Amino acid sequence: VQPDQPVQGNIKIEVDAALALLKKLQLLKTEFMLSGTASGQWQLPFLLPASAAAPLSQRTQDLTQLTANLQFNGTLQLPHDWPTFGLTSFDLQAQLNILDNQLKGTAEFQDPSKLLQGTAQLHQQLPSVHFTQSTASTQSKPSTQSKPSTQNGGTLAIQIQPQAFSEGLVFLPKVFPKWPYPLDFSGGKISLLSDIRWSDQHFTAQHQLSLQQLNGFYQRLLFQGANSELIIEQKKNQGWLVSTPKVVIDLIDNGLPVQSLQFAMTVNPQQLSLKDLQGELFGGNLQAPQIIYDIATHSSAFDLQLQQLQLGELLKLQQRIKGNGVLDGTLPVRIRNQTINIHNGSLQARPPGGHIQLMTDDATKKNMAHADLQLAMGLLENFHFTSLRSQLDYLNLGDLKMQTQFSGSNPTWQQGRPVNFNLTLNENIPALLRSLQLSQNLSKNLEQRIKALYKQPSP
Repeated sequence: VQPDQPVQGNIKIEVDAALALLKKLQLLKTEFMLSGTASGQWQLPFLLPASAAAPLSQRTQDLTQLTANLQFNGTLQLPHDWPTFGLTSFDLQAQLNILDNQLKGTAEFQDPSKLLQGTAQLHQQLPSVHFTQSTASTQSKPSTQSKPSTQNGGTLAIQIQPQAFSEGLVFLPKVFPKWPYPLDFSGGKISLLSDIRWSDQHFTAQHQLSLQQLNGFYQRLLFQGANSELIIEQKKNQGWLVSTPKVVIDLIDNGLPVQSLQFAMTVNPQQLSLKDLQGELFGGNLQAPQIIYDIATHSSAFDLQLQQLQLGELLKLQQRIKGNGVLDGTLPVRIRNQTINIHNGSLQARPPGGHIQLMTDDATKKNMAHADLQLAMGLLENFHFTSLRSQLDYLNLGDLKMQTQFSGSNPTWQQGRPVNFNLTLNENIPALLRSLQLSQNLSKNLEQRIKALYKQPSP
């Protein structure tokens, strides 16, 4: 080898053994582990004497002059303590280049199910390592000393290819073999862009999660047409933050359809915050200026405003009754230990009132034990109300108690004599929702997927 000529050649590395050596020499700090083979070409200037007078047996080399082009095929192992729900690795193909003491690379990866695929671009500043080799005599063994620099920094850009979902495609339980939640997607797309930066003192990561017309389910709650751009931020020693200025969902249906739902959202390890929530329910609107949910205590307190609810739509929840009118109200919602309570909620009809028609037969009225109840049922067969006020209480076990005061008349009773009376309705809302869910228009594929993830009690 001539002193002024570079040393070069082909190389093949078992990457897992090389990484283990670098960690032992404290030249690399990472929670990840690669398994596989890297092969390619490398080049390094010949080790020169430490000074012009020094013999070739005493040489110093700065490895920052190393250049290499490598191809890697193998597996990226995820850290064992990460909450990846059974996803332990990605298959990885990468092209790596070392030049000017920097490692640059591009990679393609996919999970074992081949459903989650993406690309990555790496830029890593390498440690500056200097080797001094000396021999006291031709019989002695050379000794090598290395002095790595403390410089360490880099960037990683990741793009998850837009993933399209369908009703026949099981996704989350396949990608994550230990997926514990009754949640999956059935339509639309999700994509992800990540920008990760690090140095010895700092770490930041920003992820942009894009939801495009996303459909799916959680238990028996269906959602359709979810659109948002979620920003997920991470900083060293500062935790994480999820935020978006707007989430729009065309439909949420757990038996009671809510349409055109939208809100702004922020989430951190302590709390979930929703702002300017609004949607459509029973032909009217629901609103909540702000909802703050404490994640540690599973608690929240907020008022849900109801405006322009159509009485006819509300009465469709019951059989043998119909009507019309416009209702407004307030529901003071209190959540404690994941249990919902409502106390002193209210609904009232807008002027000039409305109409209620209860469909009963003579046999049903005769079987009623109380004469007052027979009279009330008779009045409601054709009741024109001028005033309707309801007080609502929703208790821990899901029991709704609604006490309603009516003022108005039935033209067929005592020549339309004005009458006031009270009516109390008790309903178990979970049982009502389960019965309403039986009428949800689900495909056979979607019904089977929901049953596979969620065992629902019988209505």
